[in-house]
Amino acid sequence: MISVCIATYNGQDYIKEQITSILKQLSSEDEIIISDDKSYDDTIEIITSINDKRIKIYNHSPLKGSSFRKATFNFENAIKKAKGDYIFLSDQDDIWLPNKVEKTLKYLDDYLLITSNFYFYRDNQKLNKRFIDNFSPIRSSLLGNLYHLPFKGCCFAFKKELLQYILPFPRNIIVHDAWIGCVAFRLKSIGYISEPLILHRIHGNNVSYNKNQPFLFRIQYRMKLLLNLIFKRF
Repeated sequence: MISVCIATYNGQDYIKEQITSILKQLSSEDEIIISDDKSYDDTIEIITSINDKRIKIYNHSPLKGSSFRKATFNFENAIKKAKGDYIFLSDQDDIWLPNKVEKTLKYLDDYLLITSNFYFYRDNQKLNKRFIDNFSPIRSSLLGNLYHLPFKGCCFAFKKELLQYILPFPRNIIVHDAWIGCVAFRLKSIGYISEPLILHRIHGNNVSYNKNQPFLFRIQYRMKLLLNLIFKRF
């Protein structure tokens, strides 16, 4: 069974296109878990109108703090609800390319977590630019990964066995994908698919593409990650 976890917040512009691209790849036994941070636009109405029994919607009360922190614990809520043997994470505004699920599952035979390449997508057009071209973005050391943070949660899929190591999220972390990726790295069970498997939409409201993060903020969340990883028992 597959669970696809989506954290939503005011995603009315793109959510239907994303869910449609996912449903095409799921069986009747699979599920899409929606955790919504009190959207005040038509996000929930649009999702409900799809009228598919595989979609399950849960409400989540947003935490205080940065948009990163809010998204992180919205995702945690979705992940906690997942019942699948394989858990995929999805942003609310991307598009999955055909066969993403099929190709990812093959790699999950050998790893706890798989991440993949992606195409950038802007103004309804696929850009030739990929996240990375000819080699894995995952570094060979924990400190290297903390410095570069190459992990993109929208490309993650992992076995349910990973849940015992990542849940609950430490209360002081800021970005969920960095936490999950670094834990899988420490377990020496993370793989990379060089083929792009999603269209990653770039627009004015992307949380992960906020280029105005203060330097001190970037140092702070890396230090919190490192401390949590040091004291985490594996």
